[in-house]
Amino acid sequence: MFLSLYKNLQRTYYKDPLKYLELAFLSLMLLSLPSLEAPKNIFLILFLVTSLYRQYTKKTQDPWRLWDWIFLSYIASAFLSAIFAGIPNGAEWGGFRSFLIWIGFSWLLSRTRYENKEITWIMWVTILGTLPPLAWG
Repeated sequence: MFLSLYKNLQRTYYKDPLKYLELAFLSLMLLSLPSLEAPKNIFLILFLVTSLYRQYTKKTQDPWRLWDWIFLSYIASAFLSAIFAGIPNGAEWGGFRSFLIWIGFSWLLSRTRYENKEITWIMWVTILGTLPPLAWG
């Protein structure tokens, strides 16, 4: 079943290799998420860059929805909290940077509009990625 789902996804993305690459980076990030820190960050940044580029070069731009404004207000509130935190030596910006990366990831993930078979693929990758660390633990 897993192999047939993979072949079906590969056939589907033959015409849009950038979306296939985006899904591959997301899958690799999810596989390395529970156990490996460096590959998780590398694949996360590659997913973010690929997704931003793909959404920027799309022929039809999606209009902003309510969720986009919620994500933007969430980032703006964290930015204002970092500005007025009053912590010396700029230590508050490290937390804001992590916050920005993960909220940006969530925002881009919400704007990709994956289909049901892509969401199924992501769920299977997530489940399979947690099994080895679970067995190890």
